[in-house]
Amino acid sequence: MVSFLDYGFKKVGGVEYETKIYEVAKENFNRLGIKNEIELLNEDARNVKEQLDSYNWFYFFFPFDKEIFTVVIDNIKASFMRKKRKIHIIYFTAMEYRFIEETGIFRLTNQFTVDSRQRVVGIFESL
Repeated sequence: MVSFLDYGFKKVGGVEYETKIYEVAKENFNRLGIKNEIELLNEDARNVKEQLDSYNWFYFFFPFDKEIFTVVIDNIKASFMRKKRKIHIIYFTAMEYRFIEETGIFRLTNQFTVDSRQRVVGIFESL
């Protein structure tokens, strides 16, 4: 999340289900003096809905299992329907991604492999 601030994003958000990890992250952000630029939720990602409306970029690094991830993508789709805007999804994993395209909202615009980790990165954007 800090890296995205370094790249010029003004507001960065994240979701952490595990309370202990959430608390450590919040403390680290406080120590770095960046608590106001970061919105971190201690929540089940499936329950995050309206909060998505203020974001245009979504980054997933080895996300949840497909069942949970499908709900999260559906929530992003619903956010797009509430507030039409250009949305980008960066998806770093070897897991199947077709269900993102099946929303009818997002299309794969770029895909590459990170050789050092043998992982596929997919970049999607809203139509």
